[in-house]
Amino acid sequence: MSFFHPIYALPYTTIVPTDDVIVDNPTERTTNSTSYVRVKESRIFCRGKIRVYFEIRTTASGYAANGWVYRNDVAVGTERSTTSTTYVSFTEDIDGWFEGDCCRIYGKIGTTAQTCYIRNQQIKGQLTRQILLLGWAVL
Repeated sequence: MSFFHPIYALPYTTIVPTDDVIVDNPTERTTNSTSYVRVKESRIFCRGKIRVYFEIRTTASGYAANGWVYRNDVAVGTERSTTSTTYVSFTEDIDGWFEGDCCRIYGKIGTTAQTCYIRNQQIKGQLTRQILLLGWAVL
């Protein structure tokens, strides 16, 4: 005797990194903190690997402005730094995102007498539709 349970098709959306902008958060934000603080945030509504882009600059050359991508409140990717007074762009592909995660940019400056500027946070990628098939048979 054998029984077969029907297969269920569960659709879900994934993302793969491309140069297509999905989320654009252009507003300039600043911090005078010498330890990392949240400066920008965008929520992710799919799973997969995204391309994160942001721009950073400092008030005065010689003082490093730092930026780092965080998933929720955990640092991921590579710490970025510049001593430029004009915006410098950084891009990185980061895997392991799930629905509801927050992609945050944290920033800091070397001295409270200067300011770290961060703008143009973008999440880039292409959405793809996936189907998860579930089912089983008893033989």
